Amino acid sequence: MNVQDVLIHALPIIAKLTDGFVAITDSTGNRLRVIDANGNSIGILENRRLGLGEESIKQGKVLSGPSELAKGARIWAIPIGQFALIVTDDGKKHRQTQIEYSLKESLPLIANVIGGEASIFNEIGEVIHSINHDGTSNNELVGQINKDAYSSMTLHKSHVIQSSVLPGGKSILIPISKGLGLELSTLSPDTLDQEINKEGNAKYNFDDIIGKSDTLRKAKELSLRVSKSISPVLLLGESGTGKELFAHSIHNASSRKNHKFVAINCGSIPENLIESILFGYEKGSFTGANPTGKNGLFIEAHKGTIFLDEIAEMDHRLQTRLLRVLQEKEIMPLGSSKTFEVDVRVIAATNKNLKQLIKEGKFREDLYYRLNVIPIDIPSLAERKEDIKVLVNSFIKEYNILLNKRITGCSHEAMNKLLKYQWPGNVRQLRNAIERAINVVDAGFIEVDHLPDYIFNEERQTVKEINYNQSLDEAIKRFEQEYISEVLAKTQFNKQEAANQLGVSTTTLWRKINNSNSDYIERIK
Repeated sequence: MNVQDVLIHALPIIAKLTDGFVAITDSTGNRLRVIDANGNSIGILENRRLGLGEESIKQGKVLSGPSELAKGARIWAIPIGQFALIVTDDGKKHRQTQIEYSLKESLPLIANVIGGEASIFNEIGEVIHSINHDGTSNNELVGQINKDAYSSMTLHKSHVIQSSVLPGGKSILIPISKGLGLELSTLSPDTLDQEINKEGNAKYNFDDIIGKSDTLRKAKELSLRVSKSISPVLLLGESGTGKELFAHSIHNASSRKNHKFVAINCGSIPENLIESILFGYEKGSFTGANPTGKNGLFIEAHKGTIFLDEIAEMDHRLQTRLLRVLQEKEIMPLGSSKTFEVDVRVIAATNKNLKQLIKEGKFREDLYYRLNVIPIDIPSLAERKEDIKVLVNSFIKEYNILLNKRITGCSHEAMNKLLKYQWPGNVRQLRNAIERAINVVDAGFIEVDHLPDYIFNEERQTVKEINYNQSLDEAIKRFEQEYISEVLAKTQFNKQEAANQLGVSTTTLWRKINNSNSDYIERIK
């Protein structure tokens, strides 16, 4: 067995030991074989030149340089005769990135639980992420070096010190890995008692809304301006555009951010339950009720914000009660004769044409004008296609960490397919497409073959014959029925999955199926 064969047979063992990519190159730097940590051959990286390998053989010594596979990782070339063994520490760096990502995502929850500050620091004690007790980022701390944290990392031992950010509080320094540590700063008991009821639970900020297009920028700027107001906001946009992200962000940018953010999907809860959920009930109000009664969401959200998603699905009678809350600032629980004052800002959202529903008698006109004080149009993905590349790269980075993959990007051909597709499910659908693609590829680029079939089905569809004798409402209804039929077929009539793809509740989907006069839908009722 020659040297090349010995090295090739040894690559899986070396890859497992180093927990990273390994390769062998010839004297010209051409990669003959590339193996990942699981022992799988990575064909997409083979037959590509690596200058470091060629230079290592020429100089007859071990050389090192930055890895092309993971940010911050290193690569080493070890000359062995006319070949070079290539090893990296990208596996270690990838695990470090995963830990950092998990810790960063957990910081708001940790800060909430301890009622204090939570920070992540690196091996030299430099703060790289920090969250205040109210869930906001503490950017002033980022970049500062904590000598006590450095000592904790060096000794790999936890320390308890006086907090430098919370007067009277304590900080716990906890080394997590060789390169990351956690600092938890807790408030004094008296201060903690004062803060317990001030915690909000909105998860997103405007920084989480990704995109640079003018239409998205204008929507974000308007949302930020009106976040300081107390007036109702109506978010308008197609399913999957990110209306809930806007609602969270408006709350977190408002003076109510330290109070509760309560969200409810008006289309996902049965009509006979949503009234008691919103307004609460007294004991003995109905069969099965809690014997002690229960506060409704409006009382829970007192001093905070309530987000009413899919407001168009709300029952007409319940719309009347909601109008009273908006006008009188008070609620009356079921079974009670007493009213309770509430201070709640209402943010509503819909993907429906409310003016058309008013004409059809399905939505109260006076409620519409009360909710429509500050309308904000959220652009569809088709209206901001220049954001697709930014979104794709963001999703790749996110799912690389979550799924332990090493995808470096999207090929030119695949990106062109993504740019040409119309994305009826908007950002939510694009996210799902990228998640699906990353699940079927281990490393390298997302190629055309990794994309969902429906992207190509749209290209293959022929233009259907149009009946110009029907009204616009009839045409829209016909298209809706046909689209529902296609989604049901693609999901093998799984109504929960179909409802998720359509961006509606299962209750709404059932109603549309039952009200349909489509022969195709009729067969599956």
